[in-house]
Amino acid sequence: YYTPEHAIKESKARVIPPLKLLRTRFVSRLLLAKIFIEPVWYFVTFWIGMYLVDVHHWDLKKIGWFAMIPFIIADVGNIAGGYFTQFIIRKGVPVPTARRIAIGISGIIMSVPLLLAPLSVSSPMSALLIFGLAGFGYTSYTANILALPADVVPKSAAASAWGLACIGN
Repeated sequence: YYTPEHAIKESKARVIPPLKLLRTRFVSRLLLAKIFIEPVWYFVTFWIGMYLVDVHHWDLKKIGWFAMIPFIIADVGNIAGGYFTQFIIRKGVPVPTARRIAIGISGIIMSVPLLLAPLSVSSPMSALLIFGLAGFGYTSYTANILALPADVVPKSAAASAWGLACIGN
């Protein structure tokens, strides 16, 4: 394995202290975003089974067959989120701006179905589809938010910025 010269220089770049990074506008906002968005996905993930048992009286076998639907839809969001960002970057939008646009749209896709759920859930399948749409938005958001620190902060600080933001989990 040969390490390119520029990669060696980047890896030896000055390390930014964590507290200094945490005080930057980008890292502090990333941390706040994770504090508010991550619980939504964890709520959906951990609550689906109980919801199907308590409200619709499904047994474990039936849950096993159908509760995968939101997660399959969420998997598509992971892929679509990255491709959407790539698409708008190719249209000439700067990378950080493209990621922010994609993250904003992903947030809307995640929150609107959950906000409208009390008005639109009429069956277990409609609930699973709404959870799936929310999951699509979340994983689309995740696909972009994971790459954002490498686009915004110096390469030598990208992992530290992400690590500090994960305090919000």
